[in-house]
Amino acid sequence: MLYMHRLCRVRPIFLLTEINFTHPRARMLSQVSSANMAGRPRANRFQIVPVNEVMNNAQILQETWRLVTLSRELADTGAAMQWLARRRLIRNSLLCGNCNAPCQLQNRSTIHDGKHWACEPCRYYKSIRGHSFFERSHLSFHDIMLLVYCWSNDYPQDTTMREVNIGSRRIVIDWFNFCRE
Repeated sequence: MLYMHRLCRVRPIFLLTEINFTHPRARMLSQVSSANMAGRPRANRFQIVPVNEVMNNAQILQETWRLVTLSRELADTGAAMQWLARRRLIRNSLLCGNCNAPCQLQNRSTIHDGKHWACEPCRYYKSIRGHSFFERSHLSFHDIMLLVYCWSNDYPQDTTMREVNIGSRRIVIDWFNFCRE
């Protein structure tokens, strides 16, 4: 006999693994799940971008960027996260540190980036910046990548301050030193 093995809540849908379909609640959940499969497919909440969009080293090295086009690509936080995940600068997915299940990408308004990785059953939460170049920074992804672009193209500090719209010379100096190390 099949039994309900794991039940994890995801929006109004439930992910079910082994189900006893004789139980009324299990039947109702399976109907809700199949009803939501019709129409537009749901976004994968366990990855920032599909795995087939993640670039390899050769593809990344072939890219060339201009300051204006890079700034446009990183205009909003969601686009910046996708751009960074494609280039493997942030994690595209994360496994829970407690139960080793895939974490979901969830919205969170109190975080600078607006999203974090979460495993609800374990109450495990991790920043999308975790274990990356961006981990301890309070600057936006957009500003950090423009600072790195300016450093890699030997822009003077004054020009960088103006182009990235950072009012503190100290921030520019700190990031240039960080890039140099």
